[in-house]
Amino acid sequence: MRNFKVNIDITDLFLDLKQFHLKEYPMPYLTLFIEADDPDDACYTLIQRLIKDILRRDTSISTRIFCRSIKKLIRFDKILSL
Repeated sequence: MRNFKVNIDITDLFLDLKQFHLKEYPMPYLTLFIEADDPDDACYTLIQRLIKDILRRDTSISTRIFCRSIKKLIRFDKILSL
């Protein structure tokens, strides 16, 4: 497994994410480090981690609908292999 540096843009989600008080996502533009097999796997793992963190806070139907929209609204700016 390789390490990746991933720059993401969550400006479209940021106002909705604030209500969940997630400490890992304090700004709309983030740089995260993740361990994965390839860049596609890094993106998938990052999305799954975000959804899992949100669902730990709240499991209501509206939250689940919001989690489905995350996959469409998150943008990956840059993915670098370290």
